[in-house]
Amino acid sequence: MNSPILTRQVFDKLINLKNKTFKADKLSLHYDQNIDLEEAINTLCDRASRSVKKGNVLLVLSDIDLNDKQLTVPSPMAVGAIHHRLINDGIRCDCNIIIETASSWNSHHFAVLLGYGASAIYPYLAYEVINSILDKNKTNDKSD
Repeated sequence: MNSPILTRQVFDKLINLKNKTFKADKLSLHYDQNIDLEEAINTLCDRASRSVKKGNVLLVLSDIDLNDKQLTVPSPMAVGAIHHRLINDGIRCDCNIIIETASSWNSHHFAVLLGYGASAIYPYLAYEVINSILDKNKTNDKSD
């Protein structure tokens, strides 16, 4: 892998590895709108810490599948909080933080996430937009 920016194929391969030494755990960045952001972050950090202590080496933080009764912890905030919590717990070197996010689409966004502690980024919405543009251009080319 030459880049921390993952393609769909690489992301899927990583999180679906059958090797028991590379277990992945997906943590949603969404939280109930009836709780405050600080509580949501603390809960997320607790879940991440427990997950690593159980032996998961890939923590996938995801903002996919939002519904109208939820809010989302901003991805840089989540990555930074979890990164520092794992450092404080002495287990940061035991895992990789992968962020699956719609909120990153350019090099600055990627640099912020990497600087805050992400090991890799899967910017799914950026890829969906690119594919949509390509599909639209193919359709327009055929109609000429």
